[in-house]
Amino acid sequence: MNNMLSRIKHKLISMFERVAFKFYPLVASAYSTPLRLIVTFASSVLISFYTVYIFIVYMMNNKIFSFDMLKETFSMSVFFYTNLIMFVLFAFMFFGSIPVFFHYVKSKKNKLIVQFCLYLFLNVVLLIVFISIVKSNYGLFIFLISFLFIIVMYFTASWFFSIKAYLITVVVGTLFLLFVPLLDQKYAQELIRYGLKNFGTGGEILVSVSNIEKNNELIGTYKLILLSPDNIYLKSDQNKTLIIPRSQNIAIEYLSQPNPTKKAPK
Repeated sequence: MNNMLSRIKHKLISMFERVAFKFYPLVASAYSTPLRLIVTFASSVLISFYTVYIFIVYMMNNKIFSFDMLKETFSMSVFFYTNLIMFVLFAFMFFGSIPVFFHYVKSKKNKLIVQFCLYLFLNVVLLIVFISIVKSNYGLFIFLISFLFIIVMYFTASWFFSIKAYLITVVVGTLFLLFVPLLDQKYAQELIRYGLKNFGTGGEILVSVSNIEKNNELIGTYKLILLSPDNIYLKSDQNKTLIIPRSQNIAIEYLSQPNPTKKAPK
């Protein structure tokens, strides 16, 4: 029994060494510390502002632009950095085995093989669960998984790659992140829509809008695109956009389903 386990262990180590040898040039060369710091800073700024970028794509797709939202530093920071932290956590939940693998490539520590296998198993299980949740929306799945993969590769490259491989990773990842949302906006804006729904500030939540000053007279039932500090951005059943200034006289009621007696005006 011990001999069999020993043979399996040696075979695993041998297999990992063969695979690691192919990736070794990525991590073997010396690197320039100042250039690495510059690339790390640039990629960190990109990741930090990427949710803002997708938010702008979301507004562009809905044909609105909220100046008041963009100038509201605190509320913007809370919303965007909450989403950013969530994305980073999900990235390592789905692809946490990647940095462990490259750590092994660089250090050649055999104990990392067990950690890699454990992380890989957890990553595969979580991916299967995520696929079952997304179901038929495979376009969103591919976009989100690609985005999370690039986040992990940014971290992995900064830790273990040579400066040349690190720079190539950042450039290729950046081009993908910038251009894909413009080529197909619907999948990119789904990420922002999900975040807005969770905060109750948009994402096409169904709401009824009333005028308190006129005995709660109904203005209409709409989809809430965005609730900004100064304005309420709405979409009617006829796909028309309505912008209402926020005031104490305007009441918003969140609805779970459309009310047939409260239709939006044409």
